[in-house]
Amino acid sequence: MRPLATAWLLVSFSFNTGIAQSTAQNQGPMEISDLSVAPSDRGLVAMLNLTNKSERGVSAHVLAADFFDSQGALSSRAVQVAMVGRQSPGSESNPPGHVTTARFMIPSKDGQPVNHRIYVDYVVFEDGSTWGPDQTHNPLKIEGIREGWRMASSHFKRVLHDGGQQGLAEALAK
Repeated sequence: MRPLATAWLLVSFSFNTGIAQSTAQNQGPMEISDLSVAPSDRGLVAMLNLTNKSERGVSAHVLAADFFDSQGALSSRAVQVAMVGRQSPGSESNPPGHVTTARFMIPSKDGQPVNHRIYVDYVVFEDGSTWGPDQTHNPLKIEGIREGWRMASSHFKRVLHDGGQQGLAEALAK
């Protein structure tokens, strides 16, 4: 069994205090901070800040939330894949120090949030290198999104070249 090499927070929450507390914190290139859990019109929502604390730009990251039953067994997982810019070398990225916000809906039982852990599972740097244990198995999804962006960009460049701005406007209206 390999050691867990990921940034994570284990959260306990009390409606009496309204404060989420972390019991472990961040050992990777992105740091989770300012975690709070609050009621919303759709249920409970966890809100957090995610800071790029590496020295490189981050072009994509996978944030995951694991939810546990009363015996501590994993009951479900939510995953967010976030990508920045055009996703090609030299493109826009989240530069060092950049802060991104994220939200997760949190399951509840009897009006209280279930135990959960929110962590950064995988990071793709602007230079194409990666970090993380990839417990959620999302590199292929990230590459699929990038390929879709490349195909759409190529298509619309061709439409613009062949039909000008009017042709592009018509294609986008479809």
